[in-house]
Amino acid sequence: MFRESTGFDSIETLSVAIPKDARNLRTIPYQSLFRSLPTAAVLTDLRNQVVICNADFEQLSGYRFREIVGNDLIDILIPTDALEPAKFLFGRLLLGERVRDKQIVKFKDGSVREVEIHGVPIIQKDEQVGIFVLIDDERFAQKKEFSKEFERLKQLAELSQLVGGIGHELRNPLCIIKNSAYLVEKALNGFKNEETSKYLAIIRREAEIANKIILNLLHFIRTRKPQKKWIEPMKPLKQVLIRYPLPENVTLVIDNPNQGFEILVDPDQIEVVLLNLITNAVQAMPSGGKLEIALNSCSRSFTYRITDSGCGIPEDKMDLVFNPFYSSQHNGIGLGLAITKQLVEANQGKISLQSKIGIGTSLFIEFPNQRQI
Repeated sequence: MFRESTGFDSIETLSVAIPKDARNLRTIPYQSLFRSLPTAAVLTDLRNQVVICNADFEQLSGYRFREIVGNDLIDILIPTDALEPAKFLFGRLLLGERVRDKQIVKFKDGSVREVEIHGVPIIQKDEQVGIFVLIDDERFAQKKEFSKEFERLKQLAELSQLVGGIGHELRNPLCIIKNSAYLVEKALNGFKNEETSKYLAIIRREAEIANKIILNLLHFIRTRKPQKKWIEPMKPLKQVLIRYPLPENVTLVIDNPNQGFEILVDPDQIEVVLLNLITNAVQAMPSGGKLEIALNSCSRSFTYRITDSGCGIPEDKMDLVFNPFYSSQHNGIGLGLAITKQLVEANQGKISLQSKIGIGTSLFIEFPNQRQI
């Protein structure tokens, strides 16, 4: 739906830029702003003749700009049986009033429906030189949103095919690199020095990170149905901490007061969830810090809480963190939290976060099914 503040702020910006000569309304320097308004917009002179319209107006009405320029907007849009209220509405605009009212309109394809008209007179040096009209149609807005979503899904489908092929091709050489590092380490047993050990550890760690990125991509493009079973919540967490040793400058605190419980989840998927959350938490503390992992059980649910002492997430970015391909990391691809959310919800769980700049971030994973052992 039309947001009045956005629309009228834009109208005010435009009206101060329009020259006194109404015949030159198309020369406005803010024409790009006009064309990018988030709803159907049209500008007329004082004879109601169309001077300029944006792409949304063309899509809504069905008319191309070249078909309607110089024609009376009332003749273009208003059906015969709705002329009287339309003339009254545009008459008020010509008298210098702002208008917001319902109006029956007819489009090029013959369809007739009620829309909301937002109009404002364009004033230049205390003299009215034209009329600015926004047309708000809920069905058009829904169709436009659906088209955007369809295009996004189409792009994701194409990307999924590409990523799937690349992912499988990359996993084989990564396995070879990891195995080679292991074999070199064994071959050097007794001969290796501290520096050699350091570089072999780097190879293994970087190969594991690259493998994690590929796994995230593959999980994202085709999430399998969860194979649920009852497990102790600490089990996948222990597996993650074995696979992903924390840096020396990160202090780990685990709080597990309510032991003796099981949750009904897919162990492999929850392992991916915890790996992503712990990796993100560590990346949020490049200079080190404190990582707290709490496991809490109540009568109806079980919750993992992963808290870092990192930089925190700005409030205006908190709604974006679970979106695919959004990342605050310069070398991230932005799939970790998107996949995490996908996997949590596939296991009937919920994910939420709290964050404060300069203090850190907490992520909560809640599962409804639990039982006492």
